[in-house]
Amino acid sequence: MQASDGTITVSGSVNAGTCVIGGAGADQTVALPSIGTTALAAVADTAGATPFSIALTGCGILKSVHAHFEPSDKTNDQGRLKPKFKLLSGASGIELEILNGDGSLIKLNEASDAQNSKSVISGVDGSATMKYIARYYRSGTLKASNVNASLQYSVAYD
Repeated sequence: MQASDGTITVSGSVNAGTCVIGGAGADQTVALPSIGTTALAAVADTAGATPFSIALTGCGILKSVHAHFEPSDKTNDQGRLKPKFKLLSGASGIELEILNGDGSLIKLNEASDAQNSKSVISGVDGSATMKYIARYYRSGTLKASNVNASLQYSVAYD
């Protein structure tokens, strides 16, 4: 006979009217500017802030939505993206950050409710635009290289 020590309850929500990703599309490339190593002179310096957005339509009237960035092996413990470097390039010391449009950091390694991805409210036409910024972050001894990283996201309904 087994003793019962507790109960796990799992809950969620499936929405009938989900948003459609429009504008630049679901898959985007954000081209950061080419910068010199002097722009990232010290550890924790940032540079190359580049805005981008995810446009939504068909969300319904006054619906609250945000992007949930999927945690993966491409993110580190601080919530930044770990870029891919060319094999044997010796590149190091740079990571990428994703921020909300207001400049607040999104912690990509966290669960949806702890990421700090800001919600937006759809308008009366059912559209919404989620605004973000991507930028370089110096994390250690810097060696110049091309930088490339990717992450997946989902539209989350509040």
